[in-house]
Amino acid sequence: MRRFLYIILLMGCFACSDKNTNSNGSDDSDCVNADTYLINNGMACNNTPTAASIYQLQTVGDQVAITFNYVPEHKVLGNVNANLRTFYITANPDVATTVTQVANTSFTGNSGYIAYIFGIAKTGVPFDPVANEPWINTANGAKNYEWNLEVLSANAGLVYDCNNAHDPSRYHYHGSPLQYLSTIEDSSAHSGLLGYAADGFPIYYKYGYQNTADSGSAIVALTSSYRIKEGCRPGNGISAPDGAYDGTYVADYEYVEGLGDLDACNGRFAVTPEFPEGTYVYYITDEFPSVPRCFAGTPSDDFKINIP
Repeated sequence: MRRFLYIILLMGCFACSDKNTNSNGSDDSDCVNADTYLINNGMACNNTPTAASIYQLQTVGDQVAITFNYVPEHKVLGNVNANLRTFYITANPDVATTVTQVANTSFTGNSGYIAYIFGIAKTGVPFDPVANEPWINTANGAKNYEWNLEVLSANAGLVYDCNNAHDPSRYHYHGSPLQYLSTIEDSSAHSGLLGYAADGFPIYYKYGYQNTADSGSAIVALTSSYRIKEGCRPGNGISAPDGAYDGTYVADYEYVEGLGDLDACNGRFAVTPEFPEGTYVYYITDEFPSVPRCFAGTPSDDFKINIP
């Protein structure tokens, strides 16, 4: 269940006479940037779901049917309810000429609603990294989706369990399912297949081959290529947030090619144990964005999210 938490960041940029100012008249040197992204901030998991977990794959022509019920085998915080669904993905994924954003507003500046669930884990739980948490205009109440709250920021104030997941009705992961991963992963081997994204490409945790084409190469912890922007946000604190970039909002981050191991969609072309000939692969990382925020291929319409 998405909670609508509207946070007004009160860290303003002070005006000064320096010529190097941003669009709200503030000197970027007034803003001290930080990273508030917290991947390990969830509450203890205290309950084993009573319903059985369902995750099934069935090839149907040129598609794969994924049947799942939002119920994991691992422990959760509180209770979760079964909700049986079947989504279809292509059995023959291909990289598209342009990427598709998981949220219409991620890093592009375009206004709009959340677009897609990213994928389905083999635990029977969706990866759903973005919440419906836009900046709310303090003067007229208008929603500004260009500044969507980053749900795993320490400033978000949302409640998650030990797997960065929540919602009793449609349980979903917002980030790395850490406690679950600790039972199946270590740094000595390539990560196991975690599930499939909406465009049909596989999802893994962060441990991969150092040489993308050599399964005999060293195992490394792959990192994303995102970082906090420098300086002050351009907003006025009314229609858009002001203050220092600090990871409170998705738009506080920027992609820098080559900064880490992965591309803008937290993926790369690589061989894996399940795909020895190589394929495009998504990785879940423990730093932002954790769950990828865009698709390299074409996502299935079954994964679309409709929010009024």
